[in-house]
Amino acid sequence: FLDSPTGYRFLRRLVAALHLVFHLAGNTGLRPLGRFLELTQLDRFVASSFGAQQALAVRLQDSLLTYADQQKQQLTASMLPKKITACLDENFHGSQPCLVAVEPQSNFLLLEAYHPQRDGPTWTAALEQALTGLPVQVVQVTSDQAKGLIACARDGLEAQHTPDLTCSTASES
Repeated sequence: FLDSPTGYRFLRRLVAALHLVFHLAGNTGLRPLGRFLELTQLDRFVASSFGAQQALAVRLQDSLLTYADQQKQQLTASMLPKKITACLDENFHGSQPCLVAVEPQSNFLLLEAYHPQRDGPTWTAALEQALTGLPVQVVQVTSDQAKGLIACARDGLEAQHTPDLTCSTASES
């Protein structure tokens, strides 16, 4: 079956789904994906080596980024101006922090980019670049109390800052 045109299309779809769900959207590395292909004996039809899977992962990621850019341009053209809240956070996956901003009502990912610094000017520049072409104005920033995030809201975006967590003490109860 997998040698037939229908089987070939199914196999391509299956491997792409594995990458999208477990590698790109999840936290599975390429070696476990290769191992899955070996254990299911799909490695008879699909190259399971790290190099082959890495090349595919790069192509898929590039295709997704191209598609995202195309969709952003297409959807922005018909979008009405809007005032939004941006929820900011920093993730650490390696040597550089990943700056992440999400619009909470739509769950739209405004920003996800690695930068060597996480100060106010870096955050402001990254967000302004990410929002280029979008008819939105950030009027509120919700985040933890990190100094760089507060500075981005107050000084860079001139937006209100709201903490994402509130702490109460025993005396307030």
